[in-house]
Amino acid sequence: MQEAKDAPISRSIMAKMSSDAGIVTNIRNVDDMIRVVANMHLCMGMRLHLLTYSAINSVPVIGIVCDPKIKGFMELIGQKRYSDLKFMSFNELMGHIDECMQNYENIKLELSEVCEVYKQKADLNGKIAIDIYEKGSADI
Repeated sequence: MQEAKDAPISRSIMAKMSSDAGIVTNIRNVDDMIRVVANMHLCMGMRLHLLTYSAINSVPVIGIVCDPKIKGFMELIGQKRYSDLKFMSFNELMGHIDECMQNYENIKLELSEVCEVYKQKADLNGKIAIDIYEKGSADI
């Protein structure tokens, strides 16, 4: 999400891994990133946009809280699998991963349902904005 900051950390993590890994490059725009995230089975991250892209694609998500907005977003979408960066442990993260895998289909359904509600609210906000612009007021 922020290549200059994220790539060195990603390379450091990859060097410690026993399995093959790679860094996605050539992301030209938001649509490219959304397509990449939509093809994931699980997402763990600390960038709000990454978590958002995961949720709207019903990809089970684990938040790493480095800023209060991450915790707030996770709670907004009804997902309790997040860890504070300062205090998280390997076992805690593995517990979140295990929970996601054990409840995979239910989590995907939860995300789909909650995101549909927020999409409807966003559509309503757009309608209200248009009404205010065109008529000077809106019926709510």
